[in-house]
Amino acid sequence: MPPLRLLYVADPLCSWCWGFQPVLDRFVEQTPGANQVDLILGGLAEDSGVPMGPEMRSFVQGAWRAVEQRCQVPMNWQLWQQQSPKRSTWPACRAVLAAKQLAPGGDWRLYRSLQKAFYQQAKDVTDEAQLLQSATESATASDPPLDPIAFEKLWRAEETQHQLHAHRQTVESLGVQGFPALFLVRRGETLPLAHGYRPLEVVQKAYRESQKRLAAGD
Repeated sequence: MPPLRLLYVADPLCSWCWGFQPVLDRFVEQTPGANQVDLILGGLAEDSGVPMGPEMRSFVQGAWRAVEQRCQVPMNWQLWQQQSPKRSTWPACRAVLAAKQLAPGGDWRLYRSLQKAFYQQAKDVTDEAQLLQSATESATASDPPLDPIAFEKLWRAEETQHQLHAHRQTVESLGVQGFPALFLVRRGETLPLAHGYRPLEVVQKAYRESQKRLAAGD
């Protein structure tokens, strides 16, 4: 079977994306040829230096509870007890894009690392210093290790912000209004496999239906 190209629209600090990650991993493992997954950064929340207020904290914590219940993924609630996170994900998205420029697959490695830091280790990567520390730790632990000075320079570069803007334009062109979203790209068509969190069997069914549609067009 020829390689499949998948587009995955997500944000490293989106709780539903964290919940969907095990589904995506199993889908890729169980689907022959699904070895190319292009990560499209959604940019859930723009830059902000202000910690979330009570209403936003309550809203986000409500999403966490829903993700825990439906997706059965671990969430470290100490983040809310020990930290003061901001409603800001663009810096984390730019970090992922900077890592991609430094090494093939660097975007996926840092994306996963930031997810784990935020949701499992209760590290507030919405804070610039903590984000840089977590990203630097991930970069230096990669094989081969990435230059932390080059990483920070790219993370702060205007060009990286332009790349994030381009990603968000792609999200808009795909008609995505919530994260995560998964698409199959084949023969010039972009076919949706998931909009929002979906269980593995639902994604697999959408994939089978897309394959039938493509076969019918032969």
